[in-house]
Amino acid sequence: MTSPARLPLLLAALAAAAPVRAQELGARARVAPPLPATNPLDPTAAGSSASGQDADAAERSMPELLLQLPGVDVRQSGASGARAYLALRGAAANQTAVMLEDLPFGGGEGGAFDLALLAAPAFGAVEVYRGGAPAWLDSGAIGGVLRLRAAALGAPAARFRLGLGSFGAWQLGAESHVSSERLRVTTSVGVDGARNDFPFADDAGTSLDGEDDGESRRVNAHTLGAFGLAHVVADVGDAGELSAVILGTQRQGGDPGPAQNTAEATRRQDVRLSGNAAYLHRFERGRLQVAAGGGVHQQRVSDPEREIGLDFNENEDRFADAMVRVAGSATLHPWLEATGVASTRWAGFRPDNSLGAEIDDSRRVASALTGELRAHGHALGVGLDFRVSARVEHQRTEAGGIDRGFGRQEIVKTSHRRPTIRAAAAVAPLPWLSLVGSVATGTRFPTFLELFGDAGAVLPNIQLGPERSRSVDAGFVMRGRKGPVRGTFEVRYFDLRIDEVVRPRLTSQFTVIFQNAGDARSRGVELGGRARFGPHVALAGTLTRLRTQSETGNALPWRPELQAQAQPELHLGPRGPLSDAVFFASVFHRGDYFNDPANLVRIPGRTWLGMGVRVDLRLGLSALFTVRDLLDQRGQDFLGFPLPGRRYAAELRYSMEL
Repeated sequence: MTSPARLPLLLAALAAAAPVRAQELGARARVAPPLPATNPLDPTAAGSSASGQDADAAERSMPELLLQLPGVDVRQSGASGARAYLALRGAAANQTAVMLEDLPFGGGEGGAFDLALLAAPAFGAVEVYRGGAPAWLDSGAIGGVLRLRAAALGAPAARFRLGLGSFGAWQLGAESHVSSERLRVTTSVGVDGARNDFPFADDAGTSLDGEDDGESRRVNAHTLGAFGLAHVVADVGDAGELSAVILGTQRQGGDPGPAQNTAEATRRQDVRLSGNAAYLHRFERGRLQVAAGGGVHQQRVSDPEREIGLDFNENEDRFADAMVRVAGSATLHPWLEATGVASTRWAGFRPDNSLGAEIDDSRRVASALTGELRAHGHALGVGLDFRVSARVEHQRTEAGGIDRGFGRQEIVKTSHRRPTIRAAAAVAPLPWLSLVGSVATGTRFPTFLELFGDAGAVLPNIQLGPERSRSVDAGFVMRGRKGPVRGTFEVRYFDLRIDEVVRPRLTSQFTVIFQNAGDARSRGVELGGRARFGPHVALAGTLTRLRTQSETGNALPWRPELQAQAQPELHLGPRGPLSDAVFFASVFHRGDYFNDPANLVRIPGRTWLGMGVRVDLRLGLSALFTVRDLLDQRGQDFLGFPLPGRRYAAELRYSMEL
């Protein structure tokens, strides 16, 4: 990694080797090819992307889509529609930031973002940046960033979907894209549901005694969801672009709890509405973006019989946020570029538990500044890209009504400022090969719940400080085409260290308090690749090998040591009335992991197989059929939630030009 003292020498070398500008060469101009990368923003970043619209499998969910990317783990609490959380490189799920286009989405104040709220076919791309994120995203997240990109169907078209599956699963959806010379509008809507009344192996809560084991059916696991997205892009003049995105999600249903302690009366509901608008102007030597957005979020939990929590709950929590962002980049020299981002965000939290004590509203104001210098070019046929960025964020949080004893209450305030940095490099000695590496720091500020409690089972701790991290990664990326073969392949080593980790500590039989307790480390290797062999054969796969360690020397819970998946496809191509027929399969392996911090309960690894077929007719009609968990492995996901085992799904799709 280049030190600051050597940066002037490096820039001087790049200036001497910088290619002559195209306008100076006239007709002889030749644009240097971009460096091989697996993401559209930054070739030095550990970022990968996938498209929900290209997924072959019927009833493809967002968790399944993200599991195609390296370094990704999805912690799901059961079957179709159950809550699911994204974790990157062994970090906690609440250490991953979620963004809708270029602005934060979901707030983060309600905990980790639930992926089950999202419909995969609605997004043109989902990008996952592991470790330090590109400066343009203005994020200092510890684990990384999930960026959601609205879809564009290309030519004006509409698509409709109807799906049915095992255990009462169903879905309806539609996408459309219309455009004129200067205006493009994309919409996506859908509803889905499931009973999730699947059988599972019930050990009656006595895992060490097999005499009382049997088979039971899951109850109170039903879900019902709705999704809507609209994306509008309008050209303004010759160099301007105005865009707006509106996203609404809703998910409700029962909360059955772990298998050994079924909850029958507990209900959950999550409703969100978010949107943002941005104007982007491109200049001859740069770009400028002005964006604003915000949203509301209502989260209900009804646990009147104390089946899943430490106390009786009838919560109806409301969150709201608003944000303004100004970002720009400028070419200072053909080999030097500067980027700056300034943002301000307000967030509010209004809790309401009709079965618990009253707690006042909380609010937070956060401001951040990000700056980056990028040196890039080609020297002696070698592509070079060096980036150094710094970000500082200041947060001021306050809440009223914190009980100080003897009936006294007062407004409490916390204030934190944390800088983060990132330095990264990519060197391409060959047009199809890049050597990449980066170092970065990250931070996560405590949530409202962690700071101020809930006037019930969670006690306040206003002395709680932010989590801090240091990460390193290095590897290579290959991207290219040779005859009929084309594809991408990436290999990276990573090392993530987190200090002042926020963890809950039991203070009595019915209460907990969040504290900064110790540190954690995750290190490993991640591989990912996709290849197309002519018009008929495709193959995609990932592998992540992970080792974790807490301050006690134990492995961190819920972190599999090995995850791997492969997805081969066979395309028959046009044949008679068929425009294509696709046979596909999937193999997913999750290795052993511990289910507790003391490493006393080890969950064995499992391998799940799936396969399916898709038939496309020339009239625009497609039919899909998928079998998941073909060997009926079942097992359980994290926190002891059972999995549904073998299940079937069928889907009809109809596409038409407009």
